[in-house]
Amino acid sequence: MIGAGVLLFLKWREWKLDAADARIATRALLGLLGILTLFVVASIVVGVVSWLDYRREEAEFLNREVEPGFRSPPDTRNLWRWTETYVGLFILVVYLVVAAFVEWQVIPRMF
Repeated sequence: MIGAGVLLFLKWREWKLDAADARIATRALLGLLGILTLFVVASIVVGVVSWLDYRREEAEFLNREVEPGFRSPPDTRNLWRWTETYVGLFILVVYLVVAAFVEWQVIPRMF
């Protein structure tokens, strides 16, 4: 999406696009990038929730079959230690930076 946006920004005059159409297309690509960002972040969140559920079941099973207290259930207070937290945050921050750059730097130059 970002590559297509850069190409559009560089070639819209050569392609004889109207400035308004070029801005609409740029914002449409930004919207598609936003949808992709939401999909990836939602996938990460769903994966974490599934893992938490699996770990709870695993802890219950091991505590029942091995001995009580053998395995403790996962603690969501450790969220800051999980790689998924930082991958999701990085993806969101990149999208926000790209969106801000497009709106404040790219779109104003398409006239």
